[in-house]
Amino acid sequence: MNSKAEPAAKPAKPAKTPAAKRVPHTFVILLGIIVVLGIATYFIPSGQYDTRVDDSGRDLVISGTYHAVDSAPANPFDLFTSILSGMTEGADIIFFLLIIGGALGVLNATGAIDRLLQGVLTKCAGKELWIVPILLGFFSLSGATFGMSEEAIPYLLIILPILLKLGFDRILIAALPLVGTAVGWAGSFTNPFNIGIAQQIAGVPIFSGMAVRIGLFVILYLAAAIYFMRYGAKILKDPSRSLIGIGPDDEAYGSSTSTDDPLRKRDVAVLWVFVATIVAVPIGIVAFDWFITEMSALFVIMVLVVATIAKMNYNDIADSFTNGCQDLLVAALSVGLAYSGIILLEDAHVIDTIIYGLSTAVGQLSSNWAAVGMVGAQSARHQLHRHLGQRPSRTDHADHGSAGRPRRCESTDRGAGLSVR
Repeated sequence: MNSKAEPAAKPAKPAKTPAAKRVPHTFVILLGIIVVLGIATYFIPSGQYDTRVDDSGRDLVISGTYHAVDSAPANPFDLFTSILSGMTEGADIIFFLLIIGGALGVLNATGAIDRLLQGVLTKCAGKELWIVPILLGFFSLSGATFGMSEEAIPYLLIILPILLKLGFDRILIAALPLVGTAVGWAGSFTNPFNIGIAQQIAGVPIFSGMAVRIGLFVILYLAAAIYFMRYGAKILKDPSRSLIGIGPDDEAYGSSTSTDDPLRKRDVAVLWVFVATIVAVPIGIVAFDWFITEMSALFVIMVLVVATIAKMNYNDIADSFTNGCQDLLVAALSVGLAYSGIILLEDAHVIDTIIYGLSTAVGQLSSNWAAVGMVGAQSARHQLHRHLGQRPSRTDHADHGSAGRPRRCESTDRGAGLSVR
């Protein structure tokens, strides 16, 4: 008999899915974009428009005043200093996300959500796919009517655990509020932040042409709903066909310990407080001009009320809030990194050059094609502002997504600086 003991077998490493190998971490993607934008400042000419300050303190861009300025490309060290600058610029959204995460952490600690989820899972057995068009419809109508945009963030955090347990993946779950509100804005019929302002500028009756826009909204909604339902049915049948894969965190949601306990009276009270908070958000925005500061305060109040109803002690409240913040830490820091890119472009004075180039290209088109060109140019501008960290602010709330250094074209310049012949 061999006296030497056999070496202990090494624990097997968890196999990486092909999707996990394909998709880089969010930070890696954003840092790569920052580098690309820094390089771009050496090739895009510097220039800017003249501006004036209106009565509300906003900078208005004066059409026809674009001129070249001294080139100021980003040097390599700027790539690193822009990170902290981006975190500072996006501080309101970053901390808003953390507060929402903390509030939902406390809400989850009460156990009311777990018991509600179990009831939803039981009732939705075999009907999971129909949740997709219902949620998409809610977000689309919210965008089309009262202009929901950033306000969809709390809802995303709510539906995430529910839809993960039903078997959907994160990319579909995130697309429901993001694409839903975008569909609503594109086909909006009573949204005061785009239709209301644009029709005032154009000098036409407010909310005129509603039938056409409702028809457009229906087409956009059906296209998105059909695509999402086909994708959802595919991954429900075979999770390996997910574009991003099903990771360990997703499986943890699906395999977490469930409870057969029914909702208690205390749970119902907690859930009603939560529903009241969610309902109060759009009401406050539309009726009282609330935005991030007021919404953050509302969720803090919700934490205190929910914790009181659930009879949580102060240490449990603090621990639950901290755990909830941790769940959203990556998302919150990603906001700051996204702002870093726009800061590089602003400091190099190339954003106005990009806008000028788009407006010049559209201006060369005939009147029929100019409308199509304006849609494309405005979409490109919107993507630049939205995805590279333009900060929404109270003074620019009507634009629902403009820069923290708010600037807007003169109202006489119909088309936000994009001239039409």
